[in-house]
Amino acid sequence: MMNQQTNFAPLIAPIDTVTMLEDRAQVTRRATIALLAGRTRFAIKDVAAVLSDKTLDITVGGGSSVLVNDVRVIRGRRKVKVERNENLRELIAERNRLDRQIERVEEQTDEARRQLRLVEQINEQVVAGIGDDVYWDRANPQQWTEDLSLAAGRNGELRDRICAWNQEGRSLDGKRNDVARRIEDAEQSSKKKNNTGKPGARIEIDLQCDAPCDAEIRVDYIVPNACWRPYHTARLTVPSPLVKPKQNRYVATKDPRELLPPAKPKIAFACDGCIWQNTGEDWTNVKFAFSTQRPSLGTQPPILVDDIVGARRKSPVVVQTREQAIHTTGLGGDTQAAERLPGIDDGGRTVNLCAPQRADVPSNGRPYRVRIFEFESDANTQLVAMPEIAPVVILKSELVNRSDSPILAGPVDLIRYCGYSGRTSVRHIAPGERFEIGWGPDDALRIDRSCESAKGTKPLSRWDTTDHHVTIKISNTGPKEKHLLLTERIPVSEVEQVQVEALSRTTDRRKSDENGFLNWDVIIAPFAGKEIHLHYAMNKRKNVAET
Repeated sequence: MMNQQTNFAPLIAPIDTVTMLEDRAQVTRRATIALLAGRTRFAIKDVAAVLSDKTLDITVGGGSSVLVNDVRVIRGRRKVKVERNENLRELIAERNRLDRQIERVEEQTDEARRQLRLVEQINEQVVAGIGDDVYWDRANPQQWTEDLSLAAGRNGELRDRICAWNQEGRSLDGKRNDVARRIEDAEQSSKKKNNTGKPGARIEIDLQCDAPCDAEIRVDYIVPNACWRPYHTARLTVPSPLVKPKQNRYVATKDPRELLPPAKPKIAFACDGCIWQNTGEDWTNVKFAFSTQRPSLGTQPPILVDDIVGARRKSPVVVQTREQAIHTTGLGGDTQAAERLPGIDDGGRTVNLCAPQRADVPSNGRPYRVRIFEFESDANTQLVAMPEIAPVVILKSELVNRSDSPILAGPVDLIRYCGYSGRTSVRHIAPGERFEIGWGPDDALRIDRSCESAKGTKPLSRWDTTDHHVTIKISNTGPKEKHLLLTERIPVSEVEQVQVEALSRTTDRRKSDENGFLNWDVIIAPFAGKEIHLHYAMNKRKNVAET
């Protein structure tokens, strides 16, 4: 039997699509190849050495006559041929040049010092000659002045030169040391590369066909060391007030009646996928898809415990104060928020998002953001205050998710009036659902909250009463009138033995809702203040104990 000939050929299959999962990535390579009759072995070089072998999948489209005999991953280290590159040569030449300059400066400094010693000797001789002239009565003050001035000028000139050359020498020494350190780092890096090499891998594919044909090949595999998380950006813009047009132009006017109704603020919301990857292969001009699938997420059965049923004597009622968060997944939803997961919160339903444009993500472990979608929505803004939580007034905006995709839970960068103002976060928001964003405190408003309690017992009564008085002081330090929504709360009882009620002394006789919240619409004039008082009583039976 004759052996069929095997042809060897390289295969250039660039990365076309990368599907980002929570803790890994699925890479898809595509290529169109011309097959010869018989067996052909193709090799795709420079693939990630960390790819999972069991996830490697090959799909060939070219008719039923094309068969895949084998596919495998060959790993190794790519030997790096280390040569002195141009940068290293330039550094060595720079070091030699600096050495010559340092030597020249040292020679000039030595020569100046030699001349300075001669000038000092001449100066000593001039002074000695003046003494001799005075002794022999040959006084010549004009000549003495000229000689001393000449020696002093030459002395000062030489000292200035020596000082300048010393300073230049120190500067050259610093540059030379810096160049020497860079040369040492480059040589050590070259030695390290020469000793270890770069890990790499290639995929070898054995194909067989009966007749020459063109085929499309697709290679899929999963790599670790890659992850993504949703990252959002919100930009708040407030349109300038316009005036009615006159003669087809917008003109300034002093009559406030001619002003048009103020336009609503708008929020441009953008969702990005933040990618980290250190797989060993660069993703260049790649189409990204983002998925919340968790292929490796295992399940554990619940732990069974004994449930013992018994009888016991009736004991006194014991109550305990606890905090309960009142929230849903969004302002327009009725379901409870999904349980917080260590990874991406997708609301319990797998989400697949595709980036509209291709992007580049190198393999260096740094974060890169890829735009997934963006939309613009009208926003209702309002100043809100919850002094029990924080003594500040927050600017809150309410908008609608206008995109066709859900907004995944994640951080949000806030850009307000063309400037970065902070960071907040959102939870899972479905398409068409309303949600809120906080934009930080208002600088012009100040809040102070104080609380007083007084216990009392009614005679011939089975109830104990505790009166609570909450005082909230709000001041406006700015030149504009402020409108805000103030929210306070009182405890809500779940047992008949404890009753809580808001008293009539409360400002505007406000009553609480079913969750215990009370709201006030407060208007504060410029440079003015206002006080809000909340009075409520907590009544409990004498047989109730607190923990």
